Amino acid sequence: MGKPPPHPGEAVPPWASASLSGRLLAGVERQLAGEASSASGYFLVGPDTGDRGQAADSDGSTDPQAGLLADMKNARGRTMIAPTMKAGGGAGAGNAPEHDYESVRFGMAPPPTTVEVRRDLAREIAATFGVPPVLLDAKAPGAALREGWRFLVGTMAIPLAQLVAAQLGEALGEPALQLDMRKALAAERTVQAMAAARLAAVEGVDFATASEIVGL
Repeated sequence: MGKPPPHPGEAVPPWASASLSGRLLAGVERQLAGEASSASGYFLVGPDTGDRGQAADSDGSTDPQAGLLADMKNARGRTMIAPTMKAGGGAGAGNAPEHDYESVRFGMAPPPTTVEVRRDLAREIAATFGVPPVLLDAKAPGAALREGWRFLVGTMAIPLAQLVAAQLGEALGEPALQLDMRKALAAERTVQAMAAARLAAVEGVDFATASEIVGL
């Protein structure tokens, strides 16, 4: 039998509530890693020199594409020459296929949905751990990033630091022990200082009082 569901009053750690998303993300990562490690390179259509890389198969027959397939497997980003088939592979233009080779790149090409699922999963797991998803968005505007950082510090970092300080204080016999979080609040302090200065300049409030009002 599996583990029974938690009691409504029992806390569920984020790594437990995000376990399914974590496994799904790991699967997507493995899929993308497989894509990234696949053969890649460039086909450049060139003249038919008569050397078509024929290689003997196990039954003794020859495969005119064997050399090209071997080159594709070992391409590793390099450029390969695919001989034009306009001459019918040496059998005459009348035996030429309807379509010739094209100059193209081949290699990693994951479906856009896979990439988007990976991005969404990362955001969901971050949110489970209390990290605002906006902090994972490279294109987020500065104001949104600052608000996300303020939320992270105020709702996660400082409360966690207080819990850690309490545990350390108990272990070290220093009940008044505190962790200095001022550097984490640097951006918040800047906003508070601007608010205090505005109160003093516009409202005529004494700066010391204004500082106390905004929490400096």
